This record gives sequence, C-alpha cells and structure tokens, in this order.
Amino acid sequence: MSKGLLEELVLIRQFVEKQQQKQQQLSAENSELKEKMQRLHAKNHELQQSLELLESQKKILKIAKGLENDPKAKQEAKLKVNEFIKEIDKCIALLQD
Repeated sequence: MSKGLLEELVLIRQFVEKQQQKQQQLSAENSELKEKMQRLHAKNHELQQSLELLESQKKILKIAKGLENDPKAKQEAKLKVNEFIKEIDKCIALLQD
C-alpha cells in the first residue's frame, strides 16, 4: 500500500471517529431535551389543572357575592341546592341497590 493511500485511510478513519463522537453527543443531548420536554409537559398539565380549579373557584365566588346582595337569588339558590341534594340521594339509593 502506498504511503499516500495509507494517509488518506487514516484521515478517513479520523473523520469517521469524529462523526461518531458528534453523533453520540447529539444523541445524549436529544435524550436530555426529551426528558426536559416531558417535565415541561407535566408542569404545563399541573398548571392547567390549577387554572381550571381557580376559574371554578372564581365562578363560585362570583355567584356567592351576587347572592349576598339579592335575597330572592339567595332563596332560589337554596331551593336549587336542595333539589340537587335530593337528586344525589336518589342516585346513592340506586347505587346501593
């Protein structure tokens, strides 16, 4: 084998080794980014649930404040709650049978 050909093979081998190192490095970075993305998705889900809870609490507070000032609405709300309780009791009775 000629000296020039041998040198070219050495250079090709070095190039391939460098490319393999880069590929391993990129693969590790890709794995880290996937893990980070999963953590961010989980955090986003938690924040969405918190937001939904806060929105529902806001609605309840809004209704409660409205009931404070309106005795008729307050009475209607009490009647509606009693209806819900009766319906829930019926459902529980059906489930127990």
